[in-house]
Amino acid sequence: MRGSRELKGCFFVVFIFIFFVFIIITGIMDMFSIINPFKMQNQVIYEVISPDNKYKAVFFERNTGATDAYSYHLSIIGVNDDIDNEIGNICISKDKISCTWLDMSNLKVLTSDKQLFKKLTTYKNIIISYE
Repeated sequence: MRGSRELKGCFFVVFIFIFFVFIIITGIMDMFSIINPFKMQNQVIYEVISPDNKYKAVFFERNTGATDAYSYHLSIIGVNDDIDNEIGNICISKDKISCTWLDMSNLKVLTSDKQLFKKLTTYKNIIISYE
């Protein structure tokens, strides 16, 4: 009976050791983006800073994995902020987009895609127009 209890204890210790090794290796590999093929990735293509240096329009490509096509996103964020691994907060398109600040509260978006997946016309105090 005592040997059985020691054997269970040994299995438990080995299990805990393997579990922590797995967690550590997974964390290191994820940190270097070696694993997790389902992880969405945003690749910034360009940024355009507003005339008042308060915001920037960030145009980026979003890779959702091997089975889906790339999509193009536009977000407006603070000038000192970075985009998170999220979808665009202004516009989502299957085609590339360009944009320009007309002034500090007007952003013009140029796209050939007439069927945008997302198309906001205002964000905070900014008016967004599309051509």
